[in-house]
Amino acid sequence: MSCTAVLLALTLLIVPTRASYANVDDRISSTPEPGIIDLNIYTADGKRMIGHARYTRSFAGDSETLRGESDFLDGQQDTEVEVLRYVGRMPVLVTYKHSFFNSDHLLQDSSRQ
Repeated sequence: MSCTAVLLALTLLIVPTRASYANVDDRISSTPEPGIIDLNIYTADGKRMIGHARYTRSFAGDSETLRGESDFLDGQQDTEVEVLRYVGRMPVLVTYKHSFFNSDHLLQDSSRQ
């Protein structure tokens, strides 16, 4: 799955508009703490787990920040931060940064928007 597809899926999954936050589906509303979701990462065919991810969300004024940290079983990691600003009830992507690290924790790749 491409980074864009993952970002879109996560945005649709964990970034409902503030007005609809109480209506988020059971997978998210059952998380142990509001604003945090833990996920397992699987191979593209869904047959084997290859890592874990944790996403947190916080609000400040009319903005929302999503932070993601993924740890893969082979030692690689990636981090991402998205800042969204609400225009009415619609979130709009303001900034995006995604960094990928090798298993030796050296930066492999980074992207910004």
